[in-house]
Amino acid sequence: MTARSIKPDVYEYHYKNGFTGVDAMGWGPNLQYAWSRIGAGITCGIPFNKDALVDKLVAKYGHSEFVHDMNGIMFHHMQSKKIDSFCTADRLEEVKQIISETEVEKL
Repeated sequence: MTARSIKPDVYEYHYKNGFTGVDAMGWGPNLQYAWSRIGAGITCGIPFNKDALVDKLVAKYGHSEFVHDMNGIMFHHMQSKKIDSFCTADRLEEVKQIISETEVEKL
């Protein structure tokens, strides 16, 4: 999963099972998890304050706002939006809960 364009079934597998090893593209699995869920929020049309979440990512993991926004969140958004049935009812509930918890707590 080192390419910018990933087959939808491969992305979905890693979304469900974790982004680790070479598939994490050098980023930690917890950071990839956060990016993927925030990106899913965009894909699924969940309203949230992306700038506030990016600020929390910068505070916790370092790196620039650009890295978190473009290399992380928007990368995951672009991958998840290619999956026709990505925004299932279960996924919507999971992502809403994660984003809500992240907005009121530290990552």
